[in-house]
Amino acid sequence: MLLAVFLSTASLTSVSVGSLGSRNPELFIYTSFSYAFLSLLFAFLIHYDWPGYIIQCRLQILVDIIITILLYNASSGRGSGIEILFFITVSASGILLGGRAALITASTATILLILEHFYEILTNQQPPGGLTSLGFIGSGLFITAFIIYYLTLLLRKTEIEVAEKNITLQKMGHINQLIVEQLESGIIVVDQFSQVILFNNSARELLTAPDSLNIPLPLDSLLNKISLNDIYFSKISHEKESKIELPSGKTIIAHYKPLGDKAENGYLILFDDYSQIEKEKRNEKFIAMGRLSASIAHEIRNPLGAICHAGQLLAESPGIYKEDVRLVEIIEGQSRRIDQIIKTVLGLGQENEQNLQKISVYDWLNRVINDFTRENRLTEDSILLSGDHIISAYGDPTQLRQVIQNLLTNSLRYADTSKSPIVMIDISENTSGEGCTIGLSDNGPGIDRSIQDKVFEPFFTTSSTGNGLGLFIARKICLSNGASLEYIHKESGNGYFVLMLADKNTCYRLKNHQQE
Repeated sequence: MLLAVFLSTASLTSVSVGSLGSRNPELFIYTSFSYAFLSLLFAFLIHYDWPGYIIQCRLQILVDIIITILLYNASSGRGSGIEILFFITVSASGILLGGRAALITASTATILLILEHFYEILTNQQPPGGLTSLGFIGSGLFITAFIIYYLTLLLRKTEIEVAEKNITLQKMGHINQLIVEQLESGIIVVDQFSQVILFNNSARELLTAPDSLNIPLPLDSLLNKISLNDIYFSKISHEKESKIELPSGKTIIAHYKPLGDKAENGYLILFDDYSQIEKEKRNEKFIAMGRLSASIAHEIRNPLGAICHAGQLLAESPGIYKEDVRLVEIIEGQSRRIDQIIKTVLGLGQENEQNLQKISVYDWLNRVINDFTRENRLTEDSILLSGDHIISAYGDPTQLRQVIQNLLTNSLRYADTSKSPIVMIDISENTSGEGCTIGLSDNGPGIDRSIQDKVFEPFFTTSSTGNGLGLFIARKICLSNGASLEYIHKESGNGYFVLMLADKNTCYRLKNHQQE
């Protein structure tokens, strides 16, 4: 475009610009203005991307060659300086269309120069001779074409390598994103400007962030300003772990890891639910305690067997006094009770494989309640079941049946059986949309706050007939089925047990763990 404007201006000025248009000024003027018009036309076509990149490039190169040879003829031919434009055209064709196009352009330009030279000789515009200088120009054009050809090969090779690396990086980024999304811990990556450049769904859920947030975004849009100022800026250089109280009342643990060697590169922040961490620690403690108890129970069994055998021999002795018969009965009864406790405790150390499957919760609970009602000779209205009939969850129905039966047995032990309903069971869907929550309450006095945290510990009981293992075993079964069992104390009224059954993803992880 600039060249066309320059040539058009040079054709109109009265001042001589070198040898431009010296041989045929009229042809030079028409050619210059035609070049300017075609340049505007090509600019218009480029803007609308028609008729396509390849065709546009070929047309423009062809026009450049024709315009250049006409300007070359309109000027003084060899030595006019117009031949330099051929070198520009050859270079442009190689860059735009590749090395082969540069060779074709150089060949076309050389042929046109030779034909134009013979035309000048035939029309007596030039004396014969001068082919040597044309040979140098043609050689220069081909050398330029070969250089461009080599450079374009290197450029294409570099482009291919860059494209392959970009594809690999995109794949790795996609894989990393999938891995990050599958992690249960919340992850936030913060750059040196406190901008969040990555966070997963777990972090979104822990921080109760809205789904409409898109990265990058300021860190204080995820954390409240108190947490941001107090933790990120003040503690991050001194502590690797911090406890954060969120406005929602939830407590999370934040782990900080710098990206690279310098803190200025940003930080990786890992979030974990503090209550979940405490629950896992408590479960590990219960499992270890269960195994220890099973080991102790196994050692008690041998002397207990000797006591039972001695009691039987004493009962069969003909010289036993009548007043001692009652004592023998006490020995036998309490020995059987201890033996039952030992069997229960030994069962704690056994890792039973779960038959994990999809459970239609309402129908399954209805069957468990009917069996329990019949076995304990209760009326049909003793246990009230309510909730959605189509909710489903995952777990071992046989093992989870034991949990429900244990909770129902506890309710019968402490509730008022003269009033119906004795037990109320409600089924609701989890907030995540998968799995379900079962709430179980009774008309009894409930569990006192002072012992609420102890009811799931082994051998803790307030009953003279219980062994204190029922709720401990129930929670252990829940843990092995990916479920959870808690007791919630209401501000008004009695508390209730909450059983959260596993969803499909939890069941899938448990099955993979069993296979390993």
